[in-house]
Amino acid sequence: MKKSTPEVLDRFKVSDPTTLFISPRDHQPYVISYGGTGAPQIIAHEQTGVDGKRWTVAVTGVAKEMDDTEFQEAMSVQR
Repeated sequence: MKKSTPEVLDRFKVSDPTTLFISPRDHQPYVISYGGTGAPQIIAHEQTGVDGKRWTVAVTGVAKEMDDTEFQEAMSVQR
């Protein structure tokens, strides 16, 4: 992303590509997971989220907001 052309950045409507990797809700970088087993296999999530909920993305591409209990259960399956 750092070497993106101005056309690519314009398509995403950003001037600084690193902002694409920071949650606008908790203002922290997204956590990206590589590997893991089990279902759902969460590949990205907000670090802390908001009001006890965080957005997650499964390996299938499905985005879902999870409360802390659901998130901890999903993460324990992966480990």
